[in-house]
Amino acid sequence: VCIVVAVLFCPSAYGKARPIRLLVAVGNNQGLPAEVTLRYAEQDAQTYADTFLRHGELQPENARTLLGASAQELEDALLAVGRQASEHQGNVILLFYYSGHGSSTHLHVGKDRFELERLETLLKEVPAQLRVSVIDACRSRGDVTAKGFRPVEAFSLNLEAPSGVSGTVTLRSSSDGEQSQESEQLGGAIFTHYFLTALLGAA
Repeated sequence: VCIVVAVLFCPSAYGKARPIRLLVAVGNNQGLPAEVTLRYAEQDAQTYADTFLRHGELQPENARTLLGASAQELEDALLAVGRQASEHQGNVILLFYYSGHGSSTHLHVGKDRFELERLETLLKEVPAQLRVSVIDACRSRGDVTAKGFRPVEAFSLNLEAPSGVSGTVTLRSSSDGEQSQESEQLGGAIFTHYFLTALLGAA
């Protein structure tokens, strides 16, 4: 998370040639018919976008916020951001955020299922120097190890923003079989709350 903070919120990470930031933030309170309606997913998506608009060098015309959208609207937004990124010849940071219901293979975008493999394909097709994907949904994937810790030897930590960063970063709120949580006390999803808190200085 520290590296993500340094790259996204420190202009020196890219020197003089600062990439254009493009954002797609998706929030769906409503999932599949059998799933409980969430209270804060759409609000969290708006808060995520607003955070980057205020602090992350994101221009309003480069932000797409989808609240209560369909799977088709999500796909259309990702295709549109791909076309927009092409105009900047790859000098782009793509920011994707999703809050809502999900499974190990799909996002539950309202009553629709949106394949995670399709999402990954669309994100990779965007000609961006760096792609940062944040998914706050239950059981979002099974490609991470079980939680836990073990002691290791001491090591030095350098938080200086790296230069010329490229590639794909994916952050997920849960591993396969885990539940993501909302908090009435926090007024939003727990993972998103603490991630944005880190971006705003706690990290």
